Amino acid sequence: DVGRELTSLYLVNPFTGEIRSQVARDSKDLRDIDFRPNGTLAGFDRTIEQIVPANTDLDTLTHYFTIDTGTGALTDVGQFGLQTSHYTIPAGGGAPTVAASDDGFNIEALTFAIIGGQERGIAIGSRPSPQGYQPAYYSNARFINDNNTGLPGTTRPGPSYFSNVIYEFDELTGAATSAP
Repeated sequence: DVGRELTSLYLVNPFTGEIRSQVARDSKDLRDIDFRPNGTLAGFDRTIEQIVPANTDLDTLTHYFTIDTGTGALTDVGQFGLQTSHYTIPAGGGAPTVAASDDGFNIEALTFAIIGGQERGIAIGSRPSPQGYQPAYYSNARFINDNNTGLPGTTRPGPSYFSNVIYEFDELTGAATSAP
């Protein structure tokens, strides 16, 4: 990651760490890449650095890419497809309901493994976090405040953790296939 919405792919000597050459630079923010068992290089972009209009559903912005190892060219294979949610507590009382947060999910690491004879993709990531929670992500995330007025605040009922969330994903399409 060399800047806002930029990722460079380098050829590196695995024994010395010496950078031999830059293969490509692309206008996506890829945090981690990995080789699938079949030799395909793949990775996810992140929503954290994307500049988008207000009220954009950030859940739709995390995409899965394959990477040509000769040219560094990215091919968008599909969306991660995760829906972030939170509880909404009625102002007058009553049972909480689940509401779409649309906060996005940032893949920080991924790997591929053969489990039970089947290839599986594993993604580890973080969703936007309340103020004061580390690591912090968006400063403009839509959190419900403590008195449930619906105004931005510092807490949101529902998720008890925001970082190092693990999901399984389809290694061919990039679609999330499991609960956290």
